[in-house]
Amino acid sequence: MNTIKKIYIFIFIFLAVATVFAIVYSSDSTVLDVGESSFTINGAGSTSYTIDYEDILLVELVYSPDYGTSINGGKKQKYAYGIWNNESWGEYRLYVNTNIDVGIVITEKKGVFVFNYINEQTTEDFYNSFLEYLEGKKN
Repeated sequence: MNTIKKIYIFIFIFLAVATVFAIVYSSDSTVLDVGESSFTINGAGSTSYTIDYEDILLVELVYSPDYGTSINGGKKQKYAYGIWNNESWGEYRLYVNTNIDVGIVITEKKGVFVFNYINEQTTEDFYNSFLEYLEGKKN
């Protein structure tokens, strides 16, 4: 089995387990849908955002981010979502669990998008897998 197929299988299994975990342990969690050419994040407040892989310029992992203030969005239970503003990213799109102290920052052609997923370890694991996945898409 080639490396790309192994990465696809790993990401599929990872997301399936993470999605079940999120549904069982949270009433308004973030759900990721990784597709062939894009991925969609469904978050708090019945919000959704899709990123095309070809539009991604940079992917970073940040610890203890300062999310700033909400412009058009808000907080629901432990989730912050919508359009926010801070000194680091200016106006950006946010989907996070505020109890998690790590986030994935995606700079794309349309702007900056910040999210995390389930817990710190899962966010870090998704970040590493996602980088491998994007690298495989280039080859």
